[in-house]
Amino acid sequence: MEHLNLTDKKIHISAATDSNYAQHICVLATSVLCNSKEPGNIFFHILDCGIKKAEKNLIADNIRGFSGNVHFLEVDAHQLSA
Repeated sequence: MEHLNLTDKKIHISAATDSNYAQHICVLATSVLCNSKEPGNIFFHILDCGIKKAEKNLIADNIRGFSGNVHFLEVDAHQLSA
């Protein structure tokens, strides 16, 4: 069993979106990173449910521009529906 490391300052944030809400992910990330004392410790894990390549690049550039980290995981949006 893995033990919780209380000295680890990394913060992981996950969100799922498609191109319709890509702009809102940028707003979320900008707010979090601008209000963080250590933006390099913020890790965004974005479930890509159909983000256009150009928008994905804008999201990544925005997050990295504020010293944050981002990882995209492509998922089938139909698997997330109820």
